Amino acid sequence: MAAVRAARSANVFIIFVVLDNPNSRDSILDIKVPIFGGPGELPEIRSYMEEFPFPFYVILRDVNALPETLSDALRQWFELVTAAEQ
Repeated sequence: MAAVRAARSANVFIIFVVLDNPNSRDSILDIKVPIFGGPGELPEIRSYMEEFPFPFYVILRDVNALPETLSDALRQWFELVTAAEQ
């Protein structure tokens, strides 16, 4: 997580591309992780994607859509940068 923050502070745009098979029963959207609280507390089970450390990600199920998806992400990044400068 520290590396993600360092990249953001250096104005490096990172987009995490998750290639997910729509025909598989092992989708990243189905992964659950335990979140541990204090001592004596039972862990809370959450979706992995709720705890995903990258603020910008895309779940791609069709590899053929990769060029269009990356160009959309880049366009959105330019919109964020432009809005922040105004």
